[in-house]
Amino acid sequence: YTWTERLLQHLGVRIPEGDELEEWRSSAQVAALDARHEGDQTKNQEAQEGLKACRTVCVYRFSISREGDQAAALRQEPKPLMS
Repeated sequence: YTWTERLLQHLGVRIPEGDELEEWRSSAQVAALDARHEGDQTKNQEAQEGLKACRTVCVYRFSISREGDQAAALRQEPKPLMS
């Protein structure tokens, strides 16, 4: 992932490391517990539980701002997405 990391950093993405990365992992694990797949919600509880084994959960967060303009900043706290 070296080239992907370099490209993202060139675009201004900050990659967490060390304690910050561990904090993010903990936050992501907690957020992932609330992940739901919209199509699964119409199925009974047993079916939903079985489908969880087939799903992937991605948790993301981001913060976008324009240099010198904090009023235009946008921040998304950890949000789970299940596929």
